[in-house]
Amino acid sequence: VKSWVSNNLHGRADRTWVARVDGAAVGFLSSLWRPAERVAVIDLIAVDRRCKGMGLGRALTQAMVSHYLGSAQQITVGTQASNAPALALYQSCGFRVVRFDLGFARQLHAAPRAETASSDHRARETFERG
Repeated sequence: VKSWVSNNLHGRADRTWVARVDGAAVGFLSSLWRPAERVAVIDLIAVDRRCKGMGLGRALTQAMVSHYLGSAQQITVGTQASNAPALALYQSCGFRVVRFDLGFARQLHAAPRAETASSDHRARETFERG
């Protein structure tokens, strides 16, 4: 996560919003802008665990949506299907599921054997608002 934040703060992100509580940064949302497509993307959003349930994720998302009103035709975000808080947040902010992807991975160990190799698959939902 640190490298994503660093990349966003050093030019990857079009814009970053910061949530503060008592002057301390406790959350942020970074967006990407694809002007040729008129699409904005929620690239990274995070809120300090101690501040969950305060509506900061919703406030950050709504600030981002307000910023791109009038310029973006669509706002998209991808998240893991198992991330129930993110699913609820995006749906409560007016996003709808437009695609459901499955990604597969196989964990390899130093000396893979059939009985020790494990496999993992994760579902990913993509939302859009537009």
